[in-house]
Amino acid sequence: MNLAASHRADRSRLTKLLAKKSGPAALPIATQSVGKTLPHYRYPVLRYGMLNITFNDVNFFVVLATELKIRFWHVRTNVEPNLSGDASIGIEVKMNIRVGIQDSCVCYIANEGYLFQTLTSALQAKSLSGNAADIILVNLTADPTAETETVSEVCEKSGIVFITKTPTFLEGLPFVYSRMFFDEFLPSQYTNILYIDGDTQIVSDITPLIGMPLRPGFICAARDPMVFLNKAGALTDKNREEVRRIGDGYVNAGILRFNRSTWSSLSKEALALKRASVTKPVFEDQTVINIVAQNKIEFASIGWNFPGFIMGYGFESQFPPKIVHFMSDPRPWQGIYAPWGKKWAEPYNDVTKLYPSLESLRSRHDIFQRAAYSPKQILKTTKERRTWRNKALVDSVKILDKSVSI
Repeated sequence: MNLAASHRADRSRLTKLLAKKSGPAALPIATQSVGKTLPHYRYPVLRYGMLNITFNDVNFFVVLATELKIRFWHVRTNVEPNLSGDASIGIEVKMNIRVGIQDSCVCYIANEGYLFQTLTSALQAKSLSGNAADIILVNLTADPTAETETVSEVCEKSGIVFITKTPTFLEGLPFVYSRMFFDEFLPSQYTNILYIDGDTQIVSDITPLIGMPLRPGFICAARDPMVFLNKAGALTDKNREEVRRIGDGYVNAGILRFNRSTWSSLSKEALALKRASVTKPVFEDQTVINIVAQNKIEFASIGWNFPGFIMGYGFESQFPPKIVHFMSDPRPWQGIYAPWGKKWAEPYNDVTKLYPSLESLRSRHDIFQRAAYSPKQILKTTKERRTWRNKALVDSVKILDKSVSI
């Protein structure tokens, strides 16, 4: 077994032992010390599910061998030193353990058929969120198959919390409304939530958004690109009415930062509005969310919800993307298309190389689909490039982005 595999196995044993001993919800906040420490180093944070376990030296990984003993493995030599001091290695160790309950999470919601691409974004979020939050992938599949099991195994290996629940609570509502039911599937400990759609890629540190303070009753979201198209007179008739009803404050619901109590209240209001409505909104829950959250939004820069379809149009240099949102078909896990090209398809290749079991879950386009989409995307990109380089549109993005909170 290689060192990385050993660490994953050790983390699993640690979690099972702690859960068996007291149960995740009953874990106390405690501090323990053993021996001495090497100066100028830090231990990494070992995280799993509801637990935060912090160590203070990067040269060691900690393994819980029994209920009473803890082993320290030197990363460079993979040798187990004696806690009382080993002359042949010359190492003495001090360990501080802080066990607590994490209250922040980055949450994804998907079902079978969409788990692979969502997991790719979740893996990126885990690597770019430090220790600020647990990363959670909620699988709302009515009749789970082997796909659920495959993704569950990868989540366990990578430290992502995987929750599967049958979405009976939707009661006939479209799947997109599932983000209004966090209380149905998200453990109650999580009160600070960053929701991210699965058709995204995380490309920069997201801890500022996770830790962003919010005014009571407010949520944080970025303006939908339709706002800017409307400013330039380039919005289609079927979309114009819904956006104009809200105005410049119409936000995209693909990335949302909120406190749980605020979101629960807004969700109840939104669901009541949906059920009482005679007409069906073009953008379903997004428009309903905009109606009930109007004047209760802290705006985020377009860089926090950067539209993938404007890649290469000059906005990246002015508004560096932190989260890229591929809002329309085709999408980069399906193939290499304009305007994003090979660069944005590569992360999905990287994930399947790291976890070969996921290859069968990737929805690649076949040769006939590629032949159909490629010329369409070239024509679409040519047209949209002219639109998004329109001075009125560019100016509207610049002006509105000056008033953002983050």
